[in-house]
Amino acid sequence: VKADANGTVQNVLRTPNVLGLGGNAFVQSPSNPIPTGSNNLPGSGGFEGMALNASGSTLYTLLERPLTTDTDQKRLLIQAFDLGTEAFTGEVSGYQLDAAGTNIGDMTAIDDTRFLVIERNGITATSASGTPFKKIFMIDLARVDANGYAQKTELVDLMNIADPDDLNGDGSTTFTFPYVTIEDVLVLDAKTLLVINDNNFPYGGGRALASDNTEFLRIGLANPVPEPGTWALMAGGLALL
Repeated sequence: VKADANGTVQNVLRTPNVLGLGGNAFVQSPSNPIPTGSNNLPGSGGFEGMALNASGSTLYTLLERPLTTDTDQKRLLIQAFDLGTEAFTGEVSGYQLDAAGTNIGDMTAIDDTRFLVIERNGITATSASGTPFKKIFMIDLARVDANGYAQKTELVDLMNIADPDDLNGDGSTTFTFPYVTIEDVLVLDAKTLLVINDNNFPYGGGRALASDNTEFLRIGLANPVPEPGTWALMAGGLALL
């Protein structure tokens, strides 16, 4: 939705069903106010990821869940929206969910092609069964495989964070972040990330059967986020080998 500085809506820009999955030309959820056909996105499955690239020219949108008309239910769609022309460019990439992942929580730009993505499932520390899956991956839209999936590299397992000084005082040297709605990841510097959960007040169930807190988690990475030149050197080294 485009609005001016006073909040007056100037335009509504619909998301194209760029891969033509099903009969609807647009991506449409059950809550869409401008229906044009059958729904092809589950409720609460819209733009959980929306990231402006470093140069400020392109907005990348990442759907939280797969389209219901997609035969590959591990594929999430990333589309590019050009801010100059105010239109989707037709550029599309796939984000491949892990076997244990069901949806994403956020996408943040590192530069013009690389992004951080929070991937998760709905299982928490208080769930009756199953294992919580909460991770941060780096994807690179400049490196796409034959199936259209962006290159994906795991950076952080949020259920297995080293806490040698037991900063939260729970008696363990491993810290976990078992919430359902982990929805913010920010790059503070090349070796530091900030991760925040949405507590969904008044609900809960992340750590206890009570209202969740909103936690701000500052994570020091063992290695800095690789610079583009580092990837080029790695690729050259592999080719040489």
